[in-house]
Order: sequence, then structure tokens, then C-alpha cells
Amino acid sequence: MTFTARARSGTETHYEIEQDEDELPDSPEQQLASAVLLQAWSDANATLQTLKYSKGFGSPERAISSARRFLTAELPCPWARQRQLFTGALPVDDVAIRLRAVAVFGEGY
Repeated sequence: MTFTARARSGTETHYEIEQDEDELPDSPEQQLASAVLLQAWSDANATLQTLKYSKGFGSPERAISSARRFLTAELPCPWARQRQLFTGALPVDDVAIRLRAVAVFGEGY
């Protein structure tokens, strides 16, 4: 399984998790894990103007901050344990995902 992030013109960024040809179809757990990670990346890259929803977070600022915290947290932080539940369902390296997020968003969320 391949996690891909591509920057396009302007502020639009495209994320996808592609299934390799020799892989079995994704299980419902893998589909959910993929959707959660992709949504976190999408929200973390959002701006106050582009965030399309903020259900349960109270404000667009909090939704963006929460997504960044989810992606960049280190153990033993509960956010990191939550992220590992989703990366653990996929053949992706949690440490690599975290380091990529830190490179993009920085630390301290």
C-alpha cells in the first residue's frame, strides 16, 4: 500500500492511499484507517477559509490544530496512541507518517 501526497497548483493538495496490484482488497478496517489518515492530512493542510467542516471541534482553528496534533504527537501522548490505532491497520510506518507530518507542520500542537 502506498501513501502519496502531491502538491498541485495553489493551495490545493491531493492525498491518496493506493493499493498495490498484488494486494488483496482492503478490509473495512483498512478502508476506515485510510479515510481517517487522509482526512487528518486534509484538515491539517486546511486554512480557516478552506476548512469545510468543524463538527465537534468548536471552531475551524481547533479542527486544524487537532488534526496537526493527531499527526505529529509522540508517544506516550494519547494523540500518538490514537494515530497508531489507524496506522497499525495499514502497512504504513507510523514513525514515517509522524516525521513527514512534523516536517510539514512543525511540532508543538
